[in-house]
Amino acid sequence: MGAELRKQSGDAGAGATALTQRELQIVRLVCEGLSNKEVGQRLNITDGTIKVHLHKIFEKLRVSNRSALVAVYLSSPDNHGPQDQAGEQPDHDLGWN
Repeated sequence: MGAELRKQSGDAGAGATALTQRELQIVRLVCEGLSNKEVGQRLNITDGTIKVHLHKIFEKLRVSNRSALVAVYLSSPDNHGPQDQAGEQPDHDLGWN
């Protein structure tokens, strides 16, 4: 199967949540700095549909805004985000790829 984004909840025993391929497309475009309108134009869908997708993404990842979404994406080791002081990737696996 294709790539899945997984975010482990801070709650003990909570499972992982996977994003759909469309949601992953939207996340990547948002992380490029595109507006809802620009994302919609790229994917040939309406601004309203982008908003619905983003709402679902925010819920799944337990983030409240685009900045937090970008931070989660950039902290993913699969995306070569920030490394720790020892030069190693953080040990959380979001499964972006």
